Amino acid sequence: MRIFLTGASGFIGSRVLQVSQAGGHDVLCLRRPHTLADLPFERIADFRPEVCIHCAWIATPGVYQDSPANADHQAWGLSLVEQLSALGTRRFVMIGSCAEYAASATPLGEDHPLVAAGTPYAAAKCGLRQNLRVMQRTTDFDLAWLRVFFPFGVGEHPQRLFSSVARACREGDYDPAMIRFPHAVRDYVHVDDVAAAIVLVAERSADGDFNVGTGRGVEVGAAASLLARMLGVRPREDARSPDPTTEDMVVAAPSRLLACGWRPRHDLESGLAGYSHHFRGEASPT
Repeated sequence: MRIFLTGASGFIGSRVLQVSQAGGHDVLCLRRPHTLADLPFERIADFRPEVCIHCAWIATPGVYQDSPANADHQAWGLSLVEQLSALGTRRFVMIGSCAEYAASATPLGEDHPLVAAGTPYAAAKCGLRQNLRVMQRTTDFDLAWLRVFFPFGVGEHPQRLFSSVARACREGDYDPAMIRFPHAVRDYVHVDDVAAAIVLVAERSADGDFNVGTGRGVEVGAAASLLARMLGVRPREDARSPDPTTEDMVVAAPSRLLACGWRPRHDLESGLAGYSHHFRGEASPT
């Protein structure tokens, strides 16, 4: 399978590249000096991609949710599909986000309502998906929209949860109070399992919306403390009680992905074990 991949140097995209190549697929990556605003069309046309996996998007913690660049990425994503479909590409795998969903007290299925209004990030993701579904009415292509929940693993941004906890443990100042919403429940899915899901959906020529999560939720504070203990820090107990104004749950119901044959290879504990070994410079357990 010939794959055109955007975001190949990113946290998820780099793993997608590894999984794709390990599966024997031929991959052309979008690399600098070219960008989504300046695609190398002659090279893409020569390559004749059968599928496009689009991972590129602004993702800097503390920035991406409200960045005006989200509107640019929405426009670039739409243009990408328009121009590649004109070249003959008939399969597109686009990376969405669980941020597209409205709040819920139960696991989120693919038919759960989307946000009516939210951050610029969520609005741009929802807008791009809607634009592409409209385009499908007049253009022949398959579109798989994968809503990724909370990916983690080696190589994540240094400001993400587990990187921040590991750094605080190394510096000797880890405190459970550093976790802003410790009682919020999240579905943490290992980045290697995310990449495997993306490539599987591309191989299956699947069309539709897919949730990429384990289906299991854990409190943010408990997940952080688990990593701290693995790194040799015994955190004191967090005395804060749940705050009903901030407590929330974001957990996937990944029924469509499971129906495709995907199963996560890592749970939170095994994934963090590998993370902690890497952080300490040790060989990861097999």
